[in-house]
Amino acid sequence: MRQVLETQLIDHCFRPFGDDATKLLDSLTDSEVEALREALGTFLIEQSKDGDSGAVTTSALEVPASRDFKSILYKDSGSRGTKKIVAFSFRDAAVDTVLPILGIAISTFSGSLGVGAITTVLGGLKTLWSKVVVLKAPADADAIAVLEAILRIRARSVATRENRFPTNADIQRELSAQPIPLKPSLSRLKTLKVIEAVSWGGQAEDLEHAANSWKVRL
Repeated sequence: MRQVLETQLIDHCFRPFGDDATKLLDSLTDSEVEALREALGTFLIEQSKDGDSGAVTTSALEVPASRDFKSILYKDSGSRGTKKIVAFSFRDAAVDTVLPILGIAISTFSGSLGVGAITTVLGGLKTLWSKVVVLKAPADADAIAVLEAILRIRARSVATRENRFPTNADIQRELSAQPIPLKPSLSRLKTLKVIEAVSWGGQAEDLEHAANSWKVRL
């Protein structure tokens, strides 16, 4: 069972996306990073209260008070010389796949993440989770790969302050090392309302046009 501290949530979400995520994180302000971390932590705490899923559990962990961090989710001081923070445990391996997708998607498709945007971000996390969590490998491996490609492309765009959305051609280039038929994967993601077209390169609903552009639907 994997355990992640509240102070590790951002790293846990961004690490699977490598350099693209690192550059994205560097482009966010401190307040945006804290807003994202608070929203992710609050969301996971709410998930832990869902007794039916059991995918996420929480516990309190005491760490040395001298440790340099900002604890948002747990305000208890802990015993002498310690601070108390939240530790998340993930029973379902799917959470390790979905949580990074949520973190990157919220960072790249929801606009500016100011401190006052916690409620909005949290709402987006809940909505996207309900749609993405149904994607299961191996049956949905191609759709997951396409979604992750969309997120990596968009992360690079946001990190460089561009405002462009991934096209079919972009996605195919991103996946050139593992060619995937785009149409069935895009159809699956669109049917689940995980993504939506920003613009159609040709006739509407022609999923195969190279110039179609996409965004995550929050």
